[in-house]
Amino acid sequence: MRACLVGIAVIFAGCAWGQEVTEPRVLVSGDNSYLFGDSRQIASGYVLSLDVSPDGRCVAFNRTILPSIVEALEGKGARPRIVFSIWDSKRNLLWDVRDTDGVPERFQWTKASGIGVSILSRLFKSGNEDRVEITVERLNANVSQRQTLLRVVVSPGTDAGLSPDAQKLLATDATGAGQLIELASGKRTPLAAVPEGANRMFEPDGRLVLIRPKAGDRRGWERLDAVTGVDLGLAPGGEEQRMEPPFDLETSVVKVNGATLRTLQALPLETEETAGQPASGRKQGKLADLLRVDPSLTGPLILDLDPGQHLVSGEGTCVYYSKRGGLYYCPYEKIRSDLLENIVRRRVQNRAMNQAKQVATAMMIYSSDYDDVFPLNSGWEDVVLPYIKDRGMLTGFTYSLNGNVMTSIDNVASTMLGSVDTPYGRAVAYADGHVKWVPGSAPPPLLLLLVADDRRLLTAEARRSEDKFSVEPTPAQ
Repeated sequence: MRACLVGIAVIFAGCAWGQEVTEPRVLVSGDNSYLFGDSRQIASGYVLSLDVSPDGRCVAFNRTILPSIVEALEGKGARPRIVFSIWDSKRNLLWDVRDTDGVPERFQWTKASGIGVSILSRLFKSGNEDRVEITVERLNANVSQRQTLLRVVVSPGTDAGLSPDAQKLLATDATGAGQLIELASGKRTPLAAVPEGANRMFEPDGRLVLIRPKAGDRRGWERLDAVTGVDLGLAPGGEEQRMEPPFDLETSVVKVNGATLRTLQALPLETEETAGQPASGRKQGKLADLLRVDPSLTGPLILDLDPGQHLVSGEGTCVYYSKRGGLYYCPYEKIRSDLLENIVRRRVQNRAMNQAKQVATAMMIYSSDYDDVFPLNSGWEDVVLPYIKDRGMLTGFTYSLNGNVMTSIDNVASTMLGSVDTPYGRAVAYADGHVKWVPGSAPPPLLLLLVADDRRLLTAEARRSEDKFSVEPTPAQ
């Protein structure tokens, strides 16, 4: 996936103008930059739940699959199916583990890559009594295999749960009594009923403890080993390691052409120290400079439309989310600052060329409507606006002519109509409508203002700038 995403950025950086180019999707969050790939569908159906493995490689989910038209007509599978599936991003493989058929199931990933444990509870009759069979299975997504670890019969109302390390099963009946079962050896340890006011729970390191009020002290608490009864003190054993997500995800409603759309957006992480500050002021060095050049790097970055549930994978490889029709994922990865600078440079160039081309086209249409006369330098934005419809395109465009007649211009192909200046160069529009990129540092804005009323001086300055800045031939647009 990394080679794929980096390849997208390289292709974008090496493209020629005049071609349709999709800008790489980039987000700056914290002190890192993330490059997002294209979203794709993993599975169809209505997604009921999502559970991503700690390494972000796999995602387990339940989904409802409706019968096809052919199956409905033939009477086969005429009712919806609930399927438990696992998708492995490394193998690019969808594994339909089982049809749950209404059987309650719990699933938990282990620390081992691609391996999880599921608990299924099935109610059955034993004589005149109702009984529950609990089956614990080990699911290996690396080879798409199921292995039964344990089967135990308990009374109805028994609650079963796994330890965080998925090594032990705790089965507690309606009275509060239960048994602790080690899955590897099958060893069973009976447990007495939980005293009133006490609570039995697993700690992050897998130890089962009993928390109860301290005798003779209304405000005091005891923390005991639930099996041996040894006092462990109040400090919890072990800490659960949780990886902070590299960015925020949120759903938002936007309006596009009068239509209301629900979107899944990626946003940079906010802290108390950075809240309310401009993004460029929170960074140092090159990253701050890039944010000043392209503030859109801080998002919001739209990943998809009409999302459902969404999760960020544990190790930072994919965003998994559901939407109408199935489960989707969007890959992302951290990128180096030099690659980010190349993306920003090309993005700024692309936008400047597009802006210059649109304004030049509007100017040409205006002049054709007014006997080949270009607008006056004063108030040119207002007369050109009806031909471009977007006043934002006029912002930042420096117009250099002043009511000139096209037929009186000696060489329209070399006469500067105007330009869009950027820190990486300028997009120059000429009087015949074509646009050319002039790489290098942009001339000081004051110089453009001083010569804006004199076409001859500005044209001469533009030619000198082209000689200075042009280090390689750039295709015209």
